[in-house]
Amino acid sequence: MKFLLILFAFCLDSPFQWALGVITHEFLYGIKLFAADLTVKILNNILSGQINSDNNLNDTLSEEAPDFINRLLTHSPEKRLGYGGVGEVGNHGFFTHMDWNMISSSYLAEL
Repeated sequence: MKFLLILFAFCLDSPFQWALGVITHEFLYGIKLFAADLTVKILNNILSGQINSDNNLNDTLSEEAPDFINRLLTHSPEKRLGYGGVGEVGNHGFFTHMDWNMISSSYLAEL
């Protein structure tokens, strides 16, 4: 989880928010979103938004997990979660039980 938090801190720009969605999906579901046998096909899948995904793969995840990922993967940057600021991402239901103050304090203490 700490790795995700570090990524989250750097995901202020829209392309990075999209990347956070891809990485979060791979961490939680264990499958690559744009998998294909050839690099050209992977690139085409990314550009076309062709996602190899089944959000029913892990019944142990919260209902917020697929919503969080899908909103980060929204094609239009203006509609993407986080476009209005990093607070949008941190306030998403996926992080309901996250104590950002405690995490910030403990992370800063380690520096």
